[in-house]
Amino acid sequence: MSCPLGVGDIIQLTSIAWKLYKAYKNSSTDFAQLSMDILCLHAVLGEVHDFMSDNPTMDTSRNHRLTLLCAVCEAILVDMEALHTRYDNLGTHAQRTWDRMRFGLKDLADLRGRLVSSVSMLTAWHVTVVKYATSTRNTALFLETLVGTEYLG
Repeated sequence: MSCPLGVGDIIQLTSIAWKLYKAYKNSSTDFAQLSMDILCLHAVLGEVHDFMSDNPTMDTSRNHRLTLLCAVCEAILVDMEALHTRYDNLGTHAQRTWDRMRFGLKDLADLRGRLVSSVSMLTAWHVTVVKYATSTRNTALFLETLVGTEYLG
């Protein structure tokens, strides 16, 4: 991901998350359990997309932090896709053995931890930026009202 991060980058990440959500949801039990965490990432990325669409100008430091967070999310999604592809490339018999022996459990636990952490950090970034943007707008409206009242009185 390059800085500055744009709405197109968020759309790309959102679509990868959606594709993985559908793949994991329709897979074995271990993968299906992760699908809800992927869906949460998809939802947060949707909120970030909406915010960026409504606020096209963002200061460089906030955009840089978002770029770092999205790069981490992208790396996790790439790892999740690779693990799922490895599983899908196994024959049916090997998949049953995988499921029975839970071979991928360690990999899935690591991915789940990383995913939950990234969703939390991205959510925290989003809440902070929305709160800042809202307070900035409210301050601007207050000042406009104050200045307008002074000129009228």
